[in-house]
Amino acid sequence: MFKALGDPNRLRLFQIIACCGLKQWKDERGMTVSQVMAESAELDLGRSNVSFHLKELRIAGLIHMERQGKFVICTTNAEAVSYLRHYFSSCQCMPNADVRDSDATCGCMNENNDHSTGGTE
Repeated sequence: MFKALGDPNRLRLFQIIACCGLKQWKDERGMTVSQVMAESAELDLGRSNVSFHLKELRIAGLIHMERQGKFVICTTNAEAVSYLRHYFSSCQCMPNADVRDSDATCGCMNENNDHSTGGTE
């Protein structure tokens, strides 16, 4: 799991799926691969590279990928996210870390999309 997130491109793709999927697309079913690619344009990865990194995240158990018609839907694995939160919140080497605020730096925020306040301010 940690090896998969050790690659900066995979980490960014995981962040996009984890914190941008429901917030920006307002779709409880997750994000299509095309939506992930649109959100990850700053990585300048080709379609085959995005597919490769998504496959690695799936193999590591961090995301689920499910075909629905002509689309492949990506969602985070809730158990893996819970494990990561628990691991980092109980990590004694990071006593000042607050994982509750970790999504505030996910990179998908703008002035109208404040994760910490629900965008109501």
